[in-house]
Amino acid sequence: MIGSHTRFRGEITGGGSLTIRGQVEGAISLRDGVSVESGAHLRANVTAIDLTVRGVAQGEMTILGTLTLRSSAVVEGAVEMTRFRMEEGAVLNGSVRRRVETVEVPSHQSSS
Repeated sequence: MIGSHTRFRGEITGGGSLTIRGQVEGAISLRDGVSVESGAHLRANVTAIDLTVRGVAQGEMTILGTLTLRSSAVVEGAVEMTRFRMEEGAVLNGSVRRRVETVEVPSHQSSS
């Protein structure tokens, strides 16, 4: 957790989830979820399974699972996600791209 009176600048990598209540600037790459709480400010390139935003998030975000924007969220930047949820009142400015997993279709060959 990054506390409400904490400012962090740098790179965060690894497993486990992260809750941001203060200010974070840099890069985040986690194998779990990230939550940006109300009043928090994130300015970073983010790669994570899930991202839930109640505060402000800016940057390039690659979300392998679900991006959830609560009503107080403001998100700016390039966002790529698999699933997307947005409450009324949330703001999203930038480019949005949905990740689509490619499924290989087996070829049907007749044997003679």
